[in-house]
Amino acid sequence: MKLERKKNAVRNIKFGLLNKLITIICPFILRTVLIYTLGSEYLGLSSLFTSVLQVLSLSELGIGSAMVFCLYQPIAEGNIVKIRELVSLYKFIYRIIGLVILVAGCIALPFLPYFIHGGYPGDVNIYILYIMYLLNSSESYFIAAYKSTILSACQRRDIISNIGLIVHFVLYLSQVASLLYFKGYYVYVIWIPIFTAIENIVIAVYVNKKYSAYIIGAHYSKDSLKAIIANVKDLFGHKLSQVVTNSADTIVISSFLGLHMVTVYNNYYYLMSAVSGVLDIVYQAIAAGIGNSLFSESIEKNIADFKKFAVLNAWLAGWCSICFLCLYQPMMRIWMGEKLMLPFDTVILLSIYFYVWKMRQTVLTYKDAAGIWDIDRWKPYIEIMVNIILNVVLVQLIGINGVVISTILSMVIVSIPWETKVFLKKIFNQKPDRYYKSSLFYIWLAVIAGAITWMACSFLKDSGIISFIVKIIICIILPNIIILVLGWHKEGHAETVKFIVSLTPLKRILK
Repeated sequence: MKLERKKNAVRNIKFGLLNKLITIICPFILRTVLIYTLGSEYLGLSSLFTSVLQVLSLSELGIGSAMVFCLYQPIAEGNIVKIRELVSLYKFIYRIIGLVILVAGCIALPFLPYFIHGGYPGDVNIYILYIMYLLNSSESYFIAAYKSTILSACQRRDIISNIGLIVHFVLYLSQVASLLYFKGYYVYVIWIPIFTAIENIVIAVYVNKKYSAYIIGAHYSKDSLKAIIANVKDLFGHKLSQVVTNSADTIVISSFLGLHMVTVYNNYYYLMSAVSGVLDIVYQAIAAGIGNSLFSESIEKNIADFKKFAVLNAWLAGWCSICFLCLYQPMMRIWMGEKLMLPFDTVILLSIYFYVWKMRQTVLTYKDAAGIWDIDRWKPYIEIMVNIILNVVLVQLIGINGVVISTILSMVIVSIPWETKVFLKKIFNQKPDRYYKSSLFYIWLAVIAGAITWMACSFLKDSGIISFIVKIIICIILPNIIILVLGWHKEGHAETVKFIVSLTPLKRILK
């Protein structure tokens, strides 16, 4: 079965962006209400528990990505028997994962105080709160995790987005109302596992109705189990690396600098991850299409698509980094006030962090779609060692900047050169020279556009919302014009612009 890749991608992007808009605006309001009603340390606790449980989610070992990959081929071929066999296997595996997370989470209970420097609010029991977060992290595996895999493999993440949109909106309303009325942290937290269960139940009911042919019980073979284990074995390091990058920073900051600094840092990181989440919607939407294309299209077509997506990703990463550089501080000044702001040198580092982080996305998306996790299996372990060592050393020497620098260096020194080289060699039998040359060109474009945009914004004083809105308009227009004009002669640039236009209402206007 050949998927309608462009149609599905556009649909997934549209509904994914709508869902992401809700999951950006509502948590933004929620964080604000939480800080102003209870204080920064409560938000720090929430961020810490989330990070600790992300580490525990390593029990998934990257199985989700392996499962989606294994479904690509039987779905493309319309092999119903094979799909049923795999789905039955996934159901068994996910329930084992849920059990492992519960057990590992309970084992971690006695160590919670060691993750908090300088104490925590005296009116809360950190063990009770942690158990609530633990239940939220594990319950999905028992309800509908394996059924969500079917939707992802069939390129119908828009269904997951639509269900999440409604459930999350009601969740955030319930939490804000609870904070304003009860002003209690327990009431705020208890809604989270309740609505996670509701979301999973709705997904399960939908899949039971629309994809009933795929979930009829079937015996899975040892060969299928071995295939999953083989992929998981290679995926483990990559999963571990992602968790260290995303979660270790918060744990290190809490352990060495305290919950207040966790909140300050995570306010900045929240905005960065929110924008990253919007970009990830694009790649999640096209991932299944890429996997399908690698099975059904020529290598020339896939190379052309890869170049197009690489240019698109570099453009988006550069533009967003410029926005962070120019808008972070005025945004934080309006939102949280001077007392909850980081210095500007940290803002520069965070902007670089975001650019380096997202520049990897094209290669990582193609690697996941192709299921080639074995070719750089040792890379993540080296990245982890570099990241942890630098994190612990630099946070004690230069504070919060050391945490950001350690992550940037681990990606630049280890991840990017290694994963890019092995991917291009394995899939396209190409050397990375042209890719690096193109990447350096877009780095240069981002620096030029960023410097000009920052100078333009610096003429405006931070005098409030009006000044901030004007800066937003400058950041939307100016850097994109610079990148568009200076990059037009570059190979793949014009094709990328045409691709962007084809996905927007501009297509009708320009006809």
